[in-house]
Amino acid sequence: MTATPLRFLERLPLLWDRRAIAYGVAVALSIAACAIRIGVDHLLPPGFPFLTFFPAVIISSFLLGRGPGSAAALLCGVLAWYYFIAPRQGFTLGVDTAVALLFYAAVAAVDIALVHWMQQANHRLREERERNADLALRSGLLADRTEVLFRELQHRVSNNLQMIGAVLALQKRGIADPAAALALDNAATKITLIGRIQRQLYDTSGSLIALDQFLHQLTADVIEAGGNPGIVHSVSAPPGVMFPDALIPVALIMAEAIANAIEHGLVGRDYGSIRVDLVQTTTGLQLCVTDDGAGLPEGFDTRGSTSLGLKIATTLARQLGGSFDVRSAEPVGAQSVLTIPHSPAGQPLPHDHPQRRIHRYPRVASGTPSDDAMPSPGGVMRTHVFRPAVEGRYPGVLLFSEIYQVTDPIRRLAAYVAGHGFCVAVPEVYHEYERPGTVLRYDVAGTDRGNALKVTKPVHAFDADAVAALDGLAAHPACTGRLATMGVCLGGHLAYRAALDPRVAAAACFTRPTSTTARWVRASRMTVWRAWRS
Repeated sequence: MTATPLRFLERLPLLWDRRAIAYGVAVALSIAACAIRIGVDHLLPPGFPFLTFFPAVIISSFLLGRGPGSAAALLCGVLAWYYFIAPRQGFTLGVDTAVALLFYAAVAAVDIALVHWMQQANHRLREERERNADLALRSGLLADRTEVLFRELQHRVSNNLQMIGAVLALQKRGIADPAAALALDNAATKITLIGRIQRQLYDTSGSLIALDQFLHQLTADVIEAGGNPGIVHSVSAPPGVMFPDALIPVALIMAEAIANAIEHGLVGRDYGSIRVDLVQTTTGLQLCVTDDGAGLPEGFDTRGSTSLGLKIATTLARQLGGSFDVRSAEPVGAQSVLTIPHSPAGQPLPHDHPQRRIHRYPRVASGTPSDDAMPSPGGVMRTHVFRPAVEGRYPGVLLFSEIYQVTDPIRRLAAYVAGHGFCVAVPEVYHEYERPGTVLRYDVAGTDRGNALKVTKPVHAFDADAVAALDGLAAHPACTGRLATMGVCLGGHLAYRAALDPRVAAAACFTRPTSTTARWVRASRMTVWRAWRS
């Protein structure tokens, strides 16, 4: 258990490991209370025998615990009975005396019990805080270790690929056949390139890859590897994201196209230009690599080419469900074109379809906060809308966020869902209490604020926001009107309630059980699904 600074209240009772001293202090407090009562006796009217003894009992219980507090209560009761209940300096027990002593005993018992329960609650709070701190430390260490292991694995994989490439390059030196040597050289180059791409594509956060940044970096790397510093390049790509599993074949095809432009179109020249364009069309993605070199030989046909690189590019394009072709550019040079179609909007392929994984990746999702925020009974509700970058109409998904509002993980989740062909709306659930665009931090203050707001905001206000968000999403120009709900943590509960709306045809709700529930239900996530209605 990690050591944390203990607050004073959480350290009570004091002297718990030296009980004899604690009982001695309780006796001293009782005697002091009796002395004070004797000293002010002439100032008090008759009928207040226990006036100074109650504070002694409470202080003893509060500082020293239930045992010393009970001892102080017993001793104070005896002293009050002997010195201040008539007839004084005796233990005469009459009806009035019995009633007074019973009243004193009841009040003292209640005081001691309340103090004891408060201390028990403080102990549990301290243990929970220490447990959470320990878990946070362990989680942080585990995350650091996982990241180190992941990066080490990536480093080893990349090094192994480069080692294989180096071995092939060495093997090439002992081969006299020019064709075989060229084949080994091409294979070594491609393996080395895969290693470099692999370093860029994967990280521990699982983030999606920004297309424009990746294409800029890849183009610069391939041209640098070509060894001709006189070649200039330009890259044009829309902002968006793509999954690593799809980017690998796309990157290999693009690298092959650039390498062909350097080795064939610009061979023998100290200068030249290569342009890379990624464009969205109504049917899919189109990646073009254009050079200003010598162009294609007469009668060139990609399908009839014996080049290993072109065969690999064509095969990879076919696996993506698309096509790859090399054609003459205008006015000079050659152009390599990779075309990847989208799956039909809102019509995901069956789960057992062999191309399902490939088809979903190329779709690029973009998301921006909606300027025409959705009105709700609680005021204007800013809503972030994510949709496929290709213009069209898609089924709508109302995604409810966690208590921290629209964080980066929520935005990535929304982009992921939108990338499957949906128009995703993410409302800011605390719009009545926070300024538009507010994102609570993942720390103690942010967590406390989010938890406080989720109970401060009435349930009917959440329900009214859901109705308003569904209305706005259904009327969005990128939505077909078919609606579903989805949510995580707090959003899981809100998505479940919103799914009771008859317009909602499907729901996916992810919730975390409370600590009490978790002791009985061994689950960390509950998922509720309803299939699309026809």
